[in-house]
Amino acid sequence: MTAMPPVRCYWRWRLRRKYVVKGMLIGDIINVLFCYICATLQEAREVRVYQDELFTAMKRIDGARLPT
Repeated sequence: MTAMPPVRCYWRWRLRRKYVVKGMLIGDIINVLFCYICATLQEAREVRVYQDELFTAMKRIDGARLPT
């Protein structure tokens, strides 16, 4: 289990780059270390919002970002 936080931090960093999510690496590290389940739920929400058709249409129009 000690190897998981670095892997999860890397995953969150990749998620931020892929879906253009605001945030910082230090925040990701804190989220993963103190609330692993909360971090996972947050990632799922960010992906779900990004895949929403309305958000996709807005992004095409004005380059909107994910809500935080």
